[in-house]
Amino acid sequence: MAVMTVIAITRELGSLGRNVAIGLSERLSMELVHHELVEKTIGGRLNRNESDVNKFLEAGITWLNRWGIDSRRLGQFTAETILELASRGNVILRGWGAAHLLSDFPDVLRIRVCAPMSTRETVVMERTGIQERDTARKEIEANDAAHAGVIPRFFGGDWQCPENYDIVLNTERLSVGECIDQILQVLSNDRYREIEASRQPIADKLLQLRIQQRLTDNLFGGHEIPGINVLVSSGEVVLDGYIQSNHLRKDIERVTQTMPGVMGVSNNLEHLRGTCEM
Repeated sequence: MAVMTVIAITRELGSLGRNVAIGLSERLSMELVHHELVEKTIGGRLNRNESDVNKFLEAGITWLNRWGIDSRRLGQFTAETILELASRGNVILRGWGAAHLLSDFPDVLRIRVCAPMSTRETVVMERTGIQERDTARKEIEANDAAHAGVIPRFFGGDWQCPENYDIVLNTERLSVGECIDQILQVLSNDRYREIEASRQPIADKLLQLRIQQRLTDNLFGGHEIPGINVLVSSGEVVLDGYIQSNHLRKDIERVTQTMPGVMGVSNNLEHLRGTCEM
């Protein structure tokens, strides 16, 4: 079977999704990037220990605010890390919103592994040594609540909605091996076969994100770019929107042209009438 470009797996705590991801990686001889590796990369970019980043994901928005982590930068670094990994191809990404961040790419296979609460309680109890089923349920509910807060805000989607995935697998009804067999069956479709053309849109999205970050940091003091669209296709960049001065128009083009990977720039930015030159 041909190696796939990218597989993104989301799993509920106690659903055996980790086992499915590991087994799939072994069957396909594909690299498995789990959330710990993503957290290490993001932590380095935020100058935080990866355990701090993990606490954010597990505890949610309140922890982020309490420790003063810039939520905009966290979202940017997360998206950049996922896109960097995906652009390499031949990779399985487990967790960290990858299924939602890559939703615009039809050749990325997005999978959700879930199970009823009773099944998840049993798994958590077996793995942690928790004796009381109520205690296991509280751990699961806290984890679910954290994801329900984080995923929509930073990764743009409802992590529990089945419509956001290509496959939803219930490990109460299917064994880990049967789940893997189902995934392999879907992967036999030609749409998931890796070709160079399937990587280019991901590389363009990554370049777009990096340009936006560079403009934000260098020209807008870390604030969101107002009224400016950055579009990238095969390394060719189109700048569109309205700006307050012709001087800023030239600066935006200059910064964009210096970005690695940019093949050319079409500057369609227009000076907004009624504003003063800066």
